[in-house]
Amino acid sequence: EDDRIKPTSEYGIQKSYFESKIEKLAEETNSELCVLRLATAYGYLNTGTGQGVVNQWCYDALSTGKIRIFNSPSSQINFISFKQIAEAIELTIQNKLKGIYNIGSKESTRLSELMGKMIMLTKNSLQLEIKQEDCIERYMYLNIEKFANATGKKFEANVIEDMTDVYNKITRKKYTKKRKGEY
Repeated sequence: EDDRIKPTSEYGIQKSYFESKIEKLAEETNSELCVLRLATAYGYLNTGTGQGVVNQWCYDALSTGKIRIFNSPSSQINFISFKQIAEAIELTIQNKLKGIYNIGSKESTRLSELMGKMIMLTKNSLQLEIKQEDCIERYMYLNIEKFANATGKKFEANVIEDMTDVYNKITRKKYTKKRKGEY
């Protein structure tokens, strides 16, 4: 997007710093550049925990009985699936986009809705671990209009429905008996 971000977290500061460095490198080398700013990513990764909100929540719920969040449960977050990210990259290449674009879903999802779905899937009461001191309600919503205008694509958030698939894949992987060194 044309606006310049004003990061408030260490993570946001690092992302902003990297973005400015890569823009400078592209300018110095006379290279074409397209930066996609992503909404919060989710989906199943068979590599385990650490990537993707839903993936991490499923592993945490199964292994520790806790869900870690970094915002108030009433916060609304703009999500995008790994599959949609791949589609956005493909659209970027097909349309030969240059510049900076935000990609995410049209609508945000409440963290409390995701937590409710996780409780239903695990059939447990899960302990909530809030990892941010101020824990205020946040609305994280990207302006995706520039990308939508350039590609004709607006992504739908299917995070609550997709959570069942992620959870099932993780439980199959985690609880399948070993056979000949495989899971």
